[in-house]
Amino acid sequence: MKNPPDPEGTSQTVAEAQNPPDAEDPNSPPPYFKTLIGPKKSYTIKSIVDMLKLDKRMPEEEKMGYQRRLRLALLVIVDGILVCDTSTVRATYEVVGMLKNLDTFVKYPWGRKSFSKTLEMVKVGVGQVESVEELVERLSQSHAATHGFTLAIQLLILEVVPLLEKYLPDPKDELTLSDRNVLELTFLKCYHNSNILETELDPSVSE
Repeated sequence: MKNPPDPEGTSQTVAEAQNPPDAEDPNSPPPYFKTLIGPKKSYTIKSIVDMLKLDKRMPEEEKMGYQRRLRLALLVIVDGILVCDTSTVRATYEVVGMLKNLDTFVKYPWGRKSFSKTLEMVKVGVGQVESVEELVERLSQSHAATHGFTLAIQLLILEVVPLLEKYLPDPKDELTLSDRNVLELTFLKCYHNSNILETELDPSVSE
């Protein structure tokens, strides 16, 4: 599917998009960041979602342009779901810079980047491991927060170990993410060390 005419588009390569030339100071928002979102140095993804919701209710003549609305929605999907890496998820200068050119943006391997981020967090957490001692300490933690698109791994686990489904409130519930209120998702805490260990010891799994 071809993108609509883009008056703001450029002929950036992927490398140029990842390092936009106007982002000389990594601590200051580049000009395009201000053009796309606003004058502040930082915006949470939630605030951008609220911005899009508000725009939807505005009179037609006061709504933001289609190109800006599309880019903000893509920003929410990438920084808010696929490659988020903090508890308070914020728009990143890198992704905003890439949004200047939609052709470049949609060709970027976001799935691979999301998968790599998820596996990195599942294995050792955020940041580089500087020593063997640090690696041992990280791997011996009783629990760890993970970022990235961890839902994919959760679904894979349920597929290969269906016995875990018995701990769900309603295993036959087929509602999708789009059918639910996002705020409800964080309260689904079905799995604990006790029932995971119980599942590991089940003869049908051991076989």
